[in-house]
Amino acid sequence: MANNDKIYVTFRKDDDRFNGHSLSNQKPTLDSLDRDKFAKDVDGPDPSEKLQDGNERSFADVIDSFLSIMDTYRNLIPLTIQLSPMVSGTLANQRLGDYVKKNASLIEELESEDFSVFEIGREHFPALIKRHEETLAAIAGASHLPEIAVIGLLSVYDAYLAKILGHIFSIRKELVFSSERELKFSDLVKFGDIAEAKNHIIEKEVESVLRNSHHDQFTWMESKFGMKLTAGLDIWPEFIELCERRNLLTHTGGVVSAQYLKVCKEHKVQIDAQIGQRLLTDSTYLKHAVQIIGEIGIKLGHVLWRKFSASEREFADSHYNALAVDLISGREYKLAENLLDLGVNVFSRESKEPNKRMMIINYANAIRLQGKSQNAKKIIEAHDWDASRTDFQICAAAVSEDMEQLCSLMDRHGRYSEISMQDYREWPVFRGLRATSEFKETFERVFGEPLVRDAKIQATVTSPRLATRARDEPDIFH
Repeated sequence: MANNDKIYVTFRKDDDRFNGHSLSNQKPTLDSLDRDKFAKDVDGPDPSEKLQDGNERSFADVIDSFLSIMDTYRNLIPLTIQLSPMVSGTLANQRLGDYVKKNASLIEELESEDFSVFEIGREHFPALIKRHEETLAAIAGASHLPEIAVIGLLSVYDAYLAKILGHIFSIRKELVFSSERELKFSDLVKFGDIAEAKNHIIEKEVESVLRNSHHDQFTWMESKFGMKLTAGLDIWPEFIELCERRNLLTHTGGVVSAQYLKVCKEHKVQIDAQIGQRLLTDSTYLKHAVQIIGEIGIKLGHVLWRKFSASEREFADSHYNALAVDLISGREYKLAENLLDLGVNVFSRESKEPNKRMMIINYANAIRLQGKSQNAKKIIEAHDWDASRTDFQICAAAVSEDMEQLCSLMDRHGRYSEISMQDYREWPVFRGLRATSEFKETFERVFGEPLVRDAKIQATVTSPRLATRARDEPDIFH
């Protein structure tokens, strides 16, 4: 556990303005505040950096980088798409308005609070038509943003897969450097050293995989790594449809082709479309596409992590559980449920008891928060919690919505359990219960202060996934 409950926020300043920040549970020292290192830590590695021999990246690094980009697709890009038609139209109308104001006369008698009418010479007609069409094009162009975002989303996945494979090949070079592989002397002398030559071969191997279709990539990985990746993967048909739709958007503008229908049929995709039909790819489709790529990417990364870095299983379990909690905190309940289904039914078979219990609780909570309380309760009741830690017992009672048991446990252990006042206020296992009079009264009785504090007091915001990266709080499971 961390040595204190303080968070230290460091801002980089440029001309007395804050520009970039970092968070730490360790107090910085003057010697640690190195501007160049800080810039690299905050801004991330140079995207032009190549994979270095020596395994500078880890599975956690690659997965977290992917998750950060997916957070942008989940939160920022939908907002951008929503605002773009309005912003584009406003800017285009402003340009037209500036031209009119400069070259036309205002008709005073038609001026009102809602309208302004200008008179302009016919010689300006071509310029007006041009700006008018620009306005319409700007608004119409914004409607294509979901299609553009879908294309970009698959590019994010491709880059992520490349990093995952590159990392695997860097730690398991025998997968690439078989006895049959040869490198001509004329090629070898082009490189500065053997390490550079190895990295070049790894890059070429990854590139050769990525040139295949997305379903062929999975077939290749299953054969190369000797494992099943698509068995039981319910979202597989939707992933295939998304990949094939990206190809349509790239090559036909979204018009259905025979190839699209052929591949979809081969992978049992349920779709009602005809050749020549233009598919609707709107904000709703994009939102679901983000869910698909998020689920495929996270599951794939974690399955391969456990395959090739078995010694890190405990850390991988904590990481997996914590990222699911981040999703639950952000109300992405369905995606969290799908991830934790794999965690509970597959990963936890070899997990240590705390991580296994955490996954069960969070899995049930993701289901409860979708309005399926009885299903969640059955999951909790299928396990014995009496011999578990107090915090597990409290959370299990909360997810079961057993208010009598929850309040009893809070009364007996509230001040002395692993769950703090702040945890009771923020953890999503108590979401929906904090509004009840029983919970409020028990909290105030145990801790001696109201559940809802003065609004002026700022609540801390934590990310369980980032906490596990520090490896000092492996038992976070809210």
